[in-house]
Amino acid sequence: MNDHSEIGDSFLLDGTSYSKKGLQDFCSKQLGKTGIPEWEKDVLSFIALFLSPGSGEIIQRSSGSTGDPKSFVLSREAMLQSAQRTLSFFGLKRGDRALLCLPVHYIAGKMMVVRALLGGLDLLLTEPSSRPLQDLQGKIDFAALVPLQVEESFLNLDPVDRVSTLIIGGGELHPATRRKFLSMIPPSAWETFGMTETYTHFAARRINGPGTQDDFRLLEGVRIELDARSCLVVEVPGITSGPLVTSDLAEINERALHMLALLNGLPLPSPEPLSRVVPLDIFPTNMIASSLLQKTYSPNFPAEFGGGVINLTTRAVPDETFLTISGGLSADTQTTFSNGYAYYGSGTDWTGFDNGARNIPTRLRTFLDDSIANGTSVSALSQPEVEDLARVLTPPRFA
Repeated sequence: MNDHSEIGDSFLLDGTSYSKKGLQDFCSKQLGKTGIPEWEKDVLSFIALFLSPGSGEIIQRSSGSTGDPKSFVLSREAMLQSAQRTLSFFGLKRGDRALLCLPVHYIAGKMMVVRALLGGLDLLLTEPSSRPLQDLQGKIDFAALVPLQVEESFLNLDPVDRVSTLIIGGGELHPATRRKFLSMIPPSAWETFGMTETYTHFAARRINGPGTQDDFRLLEGVRIELDARSCLVVEVPGITSGPLVTSDLAEINERALHMLALLNGLPLPSPEPLSRVVPLDIFPTNMIASSLLQKTYSPNFPAEFGGGVINLTTRAVPDETFLTISGGLSADTQTTFSNGYAYYGSGTDWTGFDNGARNIPTRLRTFLDDSIANGTSVSALSQPEVEDLARVLTPPRFA
């Protein structure tokens, strides 16, 4: 893999190998032709611009995650660093086939191109659409889609399983779509989290296979925290110039930070056997005198935490006597005021005897008797007789 600060002199585009000058000449020649689709012109124009730093700046409009959307200049070096993190995180190597099916006027499309240029990936161009996989030929090692493209691909039975590693960003997947991934490998499917200002994703989580994750995992070197509003503050070395304050509400939980919770100085057990969690909502606020959050080591607390320790202290004596009573009521349109079971039986089953609904139908009994006596098989019957026999084998819905 190339160093993140350098691009080599060998590239792959739609299965064809080019030198740097050869690729620049190819882009220039194609852009001079008539009849080239606009989306393809955009891709070739960006490739030519990225490979020629002196030809102009790369302008990008922000997403609005850090305030009002605005245009700013993308740093080529920062784009290369972001691309290198992705190549390393997903183990992509030279010659792997990468599908570009996102518009390059978005940062996600631009970064797919830069990853291919830096990592020597074979970049396959396809028109951005809601069904980019419908005409897919052969296997794809790496692709990036938005949730709409994923859902449309599933809906139309497009070959999603031809993609080895699939990253999904730009929005949250519908739970039903996420459940479909649980039963399929390939692809190795990942949800990503990022924004334009961080040059696409800085965190990812696997949503299928043996390594399925509930929480996003940060890419190498990324640092995050929450501000007073519980909004995400992210710092990506080499990309953001210091901490980047966003407007995205977030939660940094114990799976990422391994928080330790204490009650009056004693460790609280976790109600989940496979993870360390403490549902703090089980403690009424009028019983808590104070709470302390300790983020660094202190000799008066156990040292078995990575993110911090929360110590809850209860009141010695309540301010006043109290009694709290709560209740709830719920209903379900499928079960409320309905029988919870059903079966093929008769109306007299409550007596222990049926009314004949379970008797072998006359047509079937005649065939069985004839089969036993004369060796008649189903193959000897005519098509209408076979259909009639199959019909009597279907029980009535209810007797």
